[in-house]
Amino acid sequence: MVTLVRGGAGFVFLAAMLVGCSTLPRSYVIVMPNPDGSVGTVILKGESGERTVNQAAKATGFNRNRKQVDLKGEQIHRTFWQVLTGAPPDPVRFILYFDRNQVLPNRMSSKTWDDLLITVHKWPAPEIVIDGFTDRRAADEYNMKLSDQRAEWISSSVIHAGVDPARVHLRAFGEQSPAVPTADGVAEPLNRRVEISIR
Repeated sequence: MVTLVRGGAGFVFLAAMLVGCSTLPRSYVIVMPNPDGSVGTVILKGESGERTVNQAAKATGFNRNRKQVDLKGEQIHRTFWQVLTGAPPDPVRFILYFDRNQVLPNRMSSKTWDDLLITVHKWPAPEIVIDGFTDRRAADEYNMKLSDQRAEWISSSVIHAGVDPARVHLRAFGEQSPAVPTADGVAEPLNRRVEISIR
């Protein structure tokens, strides 16, 4: 049995090896790097002690004799190739920009929009998170409503393109979390955006 856990530590493979040899671990922990190359930390505890795993693509386990056993490189690929090739693809992110007070993306975002739809059609059972934002030009209440309308338009469009509505999640942030911090009342084009994550 092999279980894949995805979290802040990157990819963590928990691989249960049903083998009879006492010199090999019954299970391994494999930490894979995040998309940006960073690697988190997993602490593995056994009867023989505690082991910190924080190196990418290294498998660690304790065998029946309570000794630590490590696998690297080609050994990992040979042993776990079915799991590694079956891992989900890294998330893909898109940012669409908007003109002032507009709900539809502006012309500068047309290529990004086309790329997003191509990705949606190619992705197996996509899970899509849509976050809407505004600049700080208008009042807070107006901005929250506008960011929700922008996210809702993108959501409706990807659902119309064939995505299961249950797999589309949208959030509205208004003028919170700006890409470019500004004073209140400032119109900043880079803050008028919708961020889409497909995983």
